[in-house]
Amino acid sequence: MPGSRFPFLRRAARALAGALGLVALWASGAAASAEDGAPPGPPLLWQIEGEGLAKPSWIFGTIHLRHPDVSELRPAVAAVQDQADATWCELAMGPDDLIAAAKAVLRPAGSRRLSDILPPALRSRAEAELQRVSPQLKLAQFDRLSVWALAVVLPSLEDDLKHGSRGVLDILIYDRARLAGREVGGLETLEEQMGVFGALGEKEQLALLRGTLDEMDKARRAGRSSFDEIRVAYRSGELAAIERVLLPGQSGLTPAAEKRLMEALLIRRNGVMAERMAAKMRAVPARSHFFAVGAGHLPGEKGVLRRLEKAGFRLTRVKAE
Repeated sequence: MPGSRFPFLRRAARALAGALGLVALWASGAAASAEDGAPPGPPLLWQIEGEGLAKPSWIFGTIHLRHPDVSELRPAVAAVQDQADATWCELAMGPDDLIAAAKAVLRPAGSRRLSDILPPALRSRAEAELQRVSPQLKLAQFDRLSVWALAVVLPSLEDDLKHGSRGVLDILIYDRARLAGREVGGLETLEEQMGVFGALGEKEQLALLRGTLDEMDKARRAGRSSFDEIRVAYRSGELAAIERVLLPGQSGLTPAAEKRLMEALLIRRNGVMAERMAAKMRAVPARSHFFAVGAGHLPGEKGVLRRLEKAGFRLTRVKAE
């Protein structure tokens, strides 16, 4: 794992491990319905019963940010996780898994550097954006990243630097169960997640990066961070607010490319995760599971919640503490 040459890569990898759902939320640039500073709504937590289960399981929607508003596990969520026999996140998130995630976003040694791939105008914009986040940041520090990975990492860097001592919910949840000696694992493989963006062509990845920079410029002019709307929508506890920020919008891709990306980023992954959740619950009905996935995967007719209901399970939202 690179060290001194990539001082921010470890934190970037922690954000990337499970951050694809967050990118889908960001890509819309839509406004959230709740106001900053409002009291939090109920946690995005549902109990799963039916289909012959002897014990209930639970599904919880997470957000991959370090902001203190959204990076602490609420008591109601912690209480049900502690009742579960196993915890499953989007990815396995043990120490070795996070190192593997960091390596997965690097271009092969000897391949073209990121700064050589970016056209001069885009390279200058990326360099300037890094300097706005912190004078310590240089594009050369990210030279082995794929273009898509830079597009994912850039918006979260400011949040990482400001709240770097805090973890993100997914890793907190995973570690709680792992350190307690309970079974932990991922619903997807690292290859499955990283392949979503890796399948984009170079032109599409460059367009995604332009869209990222455009949204960051727009947010700065409005006096907010790139993730403010997402964070506030999540904090509201309203599925409708989260679903609104999933609408196609400002990814920088053509409508056709954006449709393909969203299909791969959300729709197909929703189906895969729901099928694997159902299989785990049915395999041993007397065993309970706690599933934690990005909140963007929950809402809608093709979201994980509805897919589980269609599979015959009964979902009941857990009341806030």
